[in-house]
Amino acid sequence: MSIPQFSEILVNVKPNLLIFDVFQPWSAKVAFSQGIPSLLFCISICIAYCLFHHMFAHKDLGTFPFPAVSFYDYQKAKLLNMIALELSFTKLGIDGEELSLSTVLSRYSSDTLLVNSCKSIEGKYIDHMFTVPGRRLFLLVQ
Repeated sequence: MSIPQFSEILVNVKPNLLIFDVFQPWSAKVAFSQGIPSLLFCISICIAYCLFHHMFAHKDLGTFPFPAVSFYDYQKAKLLNMIALELSFTKLGIDGEELSLSTVLSRYSSDTLLVNSCKSIEGKYIDHMFTVPGRRLFLLVQ
């Protein structure tokens, strides 16, 4: 779907909220431009978002608070390279702006995340996500 078509749909439907996932991060900016709040629906396991946040916030995997999740040096290098790519990669240039998922989350998305997970399996990672400053978490329990 193209941006103009999506924008037209938002104009016609006039939703109160847009829920988006990591595959269409540009949709949050389109909604923002029309005064529609948006929030990210985390479709992956919660540990992935804990790790994603930690990598972006600390630029270091050595301080990740869960020692059971560890990486070899070559894996750390690949993950940190992914951060560099994410920060510089243009997902979609709307008005000439480079949009990465991290840009969308910091500028155009609300402070709320929807997480599809199971507390009995990922409890400690879910609890950790509740401590991320500036973000509220709603857990969709299975």
